Amino acid sequence: MVRSRKAKRDSNVLAGIGTRPSRKRQGDTPPRKPPVIPKSISDALGIGQSGTNDQPIPQHNYDDFNLFNDPAAAEFIPHRDEPEANPPSIPILGTKFAQESLEYWNAEERRLEKLKWAAIESDMTATYLECQHCTKNWTSQASYLDINIICQCTNTKLVKQTVDLYAQSKVHFQAEIIFCSCMPRPVRLLHYGYIASSPQFPKTAFSIPLLQFHHHLRNETVVASTGFVNALFRFLKSRSDRSNTNMKPKNTKYESLIHDRDLRKQFTQSVDMYQAIILCTKRIYKEGLKLSNAQLLADQCARCFGPAINETKISPQEPDVIIALDGNFQHRHYTRSSKDNPTEEEYPDIFIKPLCMKKNEIIQNSTETQVKDIKITCMSTAKWLLRRLRNAQTVSCQARTALTNLLSRRSSLFPTIRYTHDFLRQQWLVERNSQQKRCHIKEEQKLELGRLLYYEEMAQNVWDQDAEDAEEAILRLREHNTYKKKIEKQRAKIGSEVILNNLEAHKQDQILKIWFTKQEVRDQFLAICEQKRPLDISRRDGRNSSISYNNKTPLLKTLRNQAAKLKTKLENYQKMLSTYSITSPHRSQPENITYPELLKIYFDHTFWNDGLFTNGRETWAIDGDTQYGMRQIAYFDRASEEIRRIGWEVRRVMRWAIDLHNSLYSYLFQLQSQNNEVELQMDLCLVQHPALSSLSGPGKISAAQVIIYEKLVHVLNLQVLWNSNLLEVFQSTPPQDGDGDLKIIWCDQVLSVI
Repeated sequence: MVRSRKAKRDSNVLAGIGTRPSRKRQGDTPPRKPPVIPKSISDALGIGQSGTNDQPIPQHNYDDFNLFNDPAAAEFIPHRDEPEANPPSIPILGTKFAQESLEYWNAEERRLEKLKWAAIESDMTATYLECQHCTKNWTSQASYLDINIICQCTNTKLVKQTVDLYAQSKVHFQAEIIFCSCMPRPVRLLHYGYIASSPQFPKTAFSIPLLQFHHHLRNETVVASTGFVNALFRFLKSRSDRSNTNMKPKNTKYESLIHDRDLRKQFTQSVDMYQAIILCTKRIYKEGLKLSNAQLLADQCARCFGPAINETKISPQEPDVIIALDGNFQHRHYTRSSKDNPTEEEYPDIFIKPLCMKKNEIIQNSTETQVKDIKITCMSTAKWLLRRLRNAQTVSCQARTALTNLLSRRSSLFPTIRYTHDFLRQQWLVERNSQQKRCHIKEEQKLELGRLLYYEEMAQNVWDQDAEDAEEAILRLREHNTYKKKIEKQRAKIGSEVILNNLEAHKQDQILKIWFTKQEVRDQFLAICEQKRPLDISRRDGRNSSISYNNKTPLLKTLRNQAAKLKTKLENYQKMLSTYSITSPHRSQPENITYPELLKIYFDHTFWNDGLFTNGRETWAIDGDTQYGMRQIAYFDRASEEIRRIGWEVRRVMRWAIDLHNSLYSYLFQLQSQNNEVELQMDLCLVQHPALSSLSGPGKISAAQVIIYEKLVHVLNLQVLWNSNLLEVFQSTPPQDGDGDLKIIWCDQVLSVI
């Protein structure tokens, strides 16, 4: 049964109580097109007539005239017992025209509004920084609505306007704000501690502490603007429902507005402006201090791009930095997720500009071979560094113990071979060279021969059974002869190459059949894994998978059928394997696996290793202990490299924090010692940044102090947060030259903060 998405209308009168009323489409502003375009569209739709009708309208007397008796008029009148027919649908061309016009004017409105915000962005950032310094980040007093703003405008240029002001704990409805002509209204609201929701004539504003709280909350968790605004309004309404009789009458009529108004759009505008102020502040800091590209990269990831001094490398070819791109791409994008086209200036500095994409694409293709098989992640927390160090130490200890046990005995297949570090490393190099020189054509030919041998055996089993008639016997004979001819032709392609030494011809054929049946298991396993991808847990909130319930049922049915085929092919592989183990018990045996174990393994499991079939005469391919020792050697070398590089990263982080700590203290001291604007221009470019041009000399100093102070506080908090973990990693990694002085300076700075 298919469920309809449209709910049936209940005839009961009480059924509609509490339901949401249907929305009515509001009239849109018609697009401002030239007269020729609307006329051509109207003619195409048949809406208007090309000529005018000048004939007089006939007059009728409807007193004794029954419309139901007129067949020409009755067809336009709905019957009393029948529902009215649906109105004719709008032509497709007209619907498309209206939709495109609406989208165009909405985009144009957003573009114009963005330009208005951009025009006052620098003034708002400068005023925000100056007020933040004067009010100690809006903590010096409870409200700033009664402050006096210095202005040279006359009384005739002052205008009063009512604005709804929303704060964390109270709301001021229809608050009278005095605006002047020399200062934009959103800039004036900043002096009162509010950010406007409109760039020209704001009617709503939200307090800066409220926006700061929302900014930190959104950085820590997922917060929807609608949910945040609704929760805020419920909180404000609960505080406004007072039972005392001394409440002013003018506030009572606005109590219902707290719950009735939908201010999601206004709140989003204020949030976007606050984000723009933060980005503009970062741009002033970067351009004012003239930071180099290396310093900007170090601010993004100090572990990778911090000062690299006295780092010991195993070989000169070892890279300083290893960068890996995340491969988590979306398989689908929503059509209406974004309709804006950002300009080149709106892209962050860390992003590649669209105009530079072609150049960077050419550079990426030229260096693609140099970054092959590099896998490492980049994080920025000391706890993650410590987890990486402990994991590397654990792997190194386990690999060392396994190698110690392995080096004390000889090979079971080759008694003359004793396992050593040099032997295992040599086998590792031999395997890598062999994998690079693999001849896939030869392997495919051997697999084809194994397939023919397998089906020949199946045909032989059928031939051994009694045929029902002569015609069936002839068909079996022809099939058997066909397989023989194909096998002889395939053997000629392969030649006299053998898989295992000192193995008879029919046993070589058994190995080829085992290889083919294993390849069948592999192909079926990969097919099931590919079909299971839609059932993987989705990253979207509230979704368990990427497909709907209706599509999941047939997919599960298909997977059950594919799993049955996998089990059948695995049984064929196990049957061939048991036959070979009986005929050749002293030879190297391919790995066996059960069906439940097969469903749990991944693509890198040792079961999928085909070394016995491709390189059957090599020690690394047929000796299980040698393969185990090679893996342990690789684990040990990788863990040692990881520990060494973690030591590099922790020292880069410490040097970056120390250098930034000292430089910011120096800048802050210079700002505090400035007395006049002439010295400012000579000493610091930060104060003379164009974004701060609207401020006076003392105002520029205040804004610059806020920028430097916030960055310094951020670095000091990081040093205190990282101190214990970084020192533990510092002590547990190989030493480098200059570690003593580095540790002393670090500890002195942390102690000065604490």
